[in-house]
Amino acid sequence: MHEVQEASKDVEEIKRAEIHMKLKIANLADLSIGLTSIEIFPSPPRAP
Repeated sequence: MHEVQEASKDVEEIKRAEIHMKLKIANLADLSIGLTSIEIFPSPPRAP
């Protein structure tokens, strides 16, 4: 019975890690989209 508890604890850890990775990937995607949009629409040059 003790082993089953250990296994389910591992599953919880894995699920948490997966969610964490998905959030990280989503954040990276948002960042790269932000960077790309800056490249596509460069800010107009400032008047001297």
